[in-house]
Amino acid sequence: MGCKAIPLVTTLAGFFGAAILSTAQQNFDRVEVQAQPVQGNVYMLIGAGGNVTVQTGPDGVLIVDTQFEPMAPKLLAAIRKLSDKPIRYIINTHVHPDHTGGNAAIAQAGVPPADGGGSAGGQGARVIAHENVLKVMSAPKTGKQFDFSAPKERWPTETYTNRKTIQFNGEQIELVHVERAHPPGTRSCSSVGRTSSAPGTCMPSIDTRATIPKEPLMA
Repeated sequence: MGCKAIPLVTTLAGFFGAAILSTAQQNFDRVEVQAQPVQGNVYMLIGAGGNVTVQTGPDGVLIVDTQFEPMAPKLLAAIRKLSDKPIRYIINTHVHPDHTGGNAAIAQAGVPPADGGGSAGGQGARVIAHENVLKVMSAPKTGKQFDFSAPKERWPTETYTNRKTIQFNGEQIELVHVERAHPPGTRSCSSVGRTSSAPGTCMPSIDTRATIPKEPLMA
C-alpha cells in the first residue's frame, strides 16, 4: 500500500531574514515555547526561529532542530512536559543558528541511542545532519555575512549524503537531502518524515519556504 503524505511541521518561521538574526537582535526572555499536538506521538514546539518537531515513545525522544542557543532551557522544559524519557536523537534540517543553536545544551541533556555513538564525549544524544551542515559548521570563521561556522560542541556527530533511515519508537524516520533548498549560506536542506506504524501513513517534516535558486548558493 502506498503511504498517504500528511504535512507535519513547517521548519522555518517568518521570512528568511528573520530566521538568521543573531541572538543579540532578539529578546529571548520574552519568548514562550508553545507545544502543539500534530498527530499521535508527534508535537510541534513554537518559540524563536525554526519550529521544533518532537517525537516521543518508549524508546525515548527524537527532536528535529533546536532553535537559538538561549532557547535551549525553555525547549528542554517544554520537552519534559511531553515526555520523561531520555532525548536520544537530534536531527538538524540545515545549518542556520535558529535550527542548530541549542544542539550542545540539548544533546548534553540527553543520552545516546541504544547502539551508542552520542555527542558530548559519547554521553549525550546523537546529533544527525547532512554532511554539508558539518562542512559549514566546521569551516574556519571568516566574520563575513552568512558565516555559519560554530563551536565543535554544536556539530553533528553523524552525517549522511543522500538519505538516512532511523528506526525509533516503532516508526521509520526518513531523512532526505534536498539540494539547494534554502538560501542564504546553505547548500541544502533535509526533509524529515516518519512512516507511522499505522499502515499507509507518512508524515513529512517540510520546509515549505524552500526555493530552488537559478544560481549556485554560497557554501
